[in-house]
Amino acid sequence: MRTSDILNIWGKGQILAFSGVNGYADFAEGLVLTTEESSSMKIRFPEDRGRIRFGTGKPERCFVASDCFRVNGATGVFPDTYHLLLEGDVEFEDLSPSLTLLRKEGRRHELKASPQKSGHPDYGGHLPGCCSNRLRHHESRRPGYYW
Repeated sequence: MRTSDILNIWGKGQILAFSGVNGYADFAEGLVLTTEESSSMKIRFPEDRGRIRFGTGKPERCFVASDCFRVNGATGVFPDTYHLLLEGDVEFEDLSPSLTLLRKEGRRHELKASPQKSGHPDYGGHLPGCCSNRLRHHESRRPGYYW
């Protein structure tokens, strides 16, 4: 089954963050986004400031899960509570100083929340195996089967 068949509703206010299933989730300093009416996401935590745009207008095709998504040809995944890996055409606006944007290999981006704690990895724009597997897992879901 393709991801276009499930979780394909785009609406204002959908929350995206690391699920915590595969590791530690930080409710105080972790990265949290919400969808907006247009093809964009508002950064809510660690500070309520900044936006990621995936084109203009409402998305024609999307897949939105809690910790991974596809919209207008761009793919994003939260490999942990502090990082968002993106691949595709995206624009960033008004990012908070508490965020670091690392651009890698043109269309690949890594957005990192900079918590007061240390010791959290940088992924260098490479999608870890767990993230690739998570997207493949969502693509293979049976019709009508939701977790």
